[in-house]
Amino acid sequence: MENLIKRIAHSFANTTGLDYKDLYQEATLAYLEAMRTYDPERGAPSTHLWHCVSNHLKNYIKNQPMVESIPIEEIEQGTDIAPFWEKLSKDALAIASVVLAYPLPFLELGKSGSPKKIKEIMTEKGWGKKKIQRGISELQMIFSQ
Repeated sequence: MENLIKRIAHSFANTTGLDYKDLYQEATLAYLEAMRTYDPERGAPSTHLWHCVSNHLKNYIKNQPMVESIPIEEIEQGTDIAPFWEKLSKDALAIASVVLAYPLPFLELGKSGSPKKIKEIMTEKGWGKKKIQRGISELQMIFSQ
């Protein structure tokens, strides 16, 4: 069961950019709770565990503090957005700089192709997969609010 817990935590770490160790700790707590509620007549323990741990991590992620976003109307009205840029991590800021420096490829790609293009560019610059994913996830969280 420990490998399943690790896989779930790793999956959430890759998709959210949150720290794996924190997610693993939360997943372990969820596992302990899940085993108390497990009923062998309702299915396999791994299925019950997967659902309980995944749901717990989804709730954990929802309760994480979000980076403050700026409504698009304020940007269009000429609001000073310097505080917005100051809140970005160095990695997210670097990725945003690439997109702003070369916006045309990203506009042509549309929403679904943009992360792939960003990954290609940042990989060429020597960035690792986890670093790229954390930066993209941070930007996605900010702009999806």
